[in-house]
Amino acid sequence: MDTAMDRKIRSEERLRQQGVPVDETLPVIEREGDVHLRNAEETAARSVILYALQGVIFHDDPARVVRWVEKEGLWAQISPEEKPIFQLPVSSLDPAEKERQLNELESHPLTWRMEALWALLWALGKAEKLGFPAEECDAPLVKECLPGLDEPVRPYLEEARLRPVSEILDELDWLRRLLWAGEQRKEGEPVPGGYEPAVAWQWHEALNWLINDQDWR
Repeated sequence: MDTAMDRKIRSEERLRQQGVPVDETLPVIEREGDVHLRNAEETAARSVILYALQGVIFHDDPARVVRWVEKEGLWAQISPEEKPIFQLPVSSLDPAEKERQLNELESHPLTWRMEALWALLWALGKAEKLGFPAEECDAPLVKECLPGLDEPVRPYLEEARLRPVSEILDELDWLRRLLWAGEQRKEGEPVPGGYEPAVAWQWHEALNWLINDQDWR
């Protein structure tokens, strides 16, 4: 049976192959027996919310996206940071001011949660590999994995299945060590291995949430 130390060793070798510095003194992460994954339906629901979040920001009819989320009974699962974005399209603001604020959302930091969505889709088995976080995910591929706007989400939630905890911990262990390597670089130095920090961080946050290590903000 693999141990946390086996996982650590595999992650270090993987990073070396990717040209990323390794600190062998970094500790192991959680053991499989100590992890209680969130259930598959909750994870699938979070993926739909993250998908809808991008819809509110980029769709030409964001109010339609909000109505879909409400109709499908997902409103209560929207996080505190996300809720103001979902509330904006149906607010009573002056139309011109509402349009201005909606346009500004395209540069909002929460647009990066598309990358967290990709990590959750991988955990749900919708993508074969998580990959390397060198660039933003393939939006059309993400769209193929989720219910379409106005479609019922219940079948998607009920059929959801998670990957084994061992696979999720493998990626999380590797991500934590990758992010550590990036944090150690001096100002002006390139990012080790050429990864995109914002993408890697969103993957890390999503998998941390998945193992119940933190709440979704």
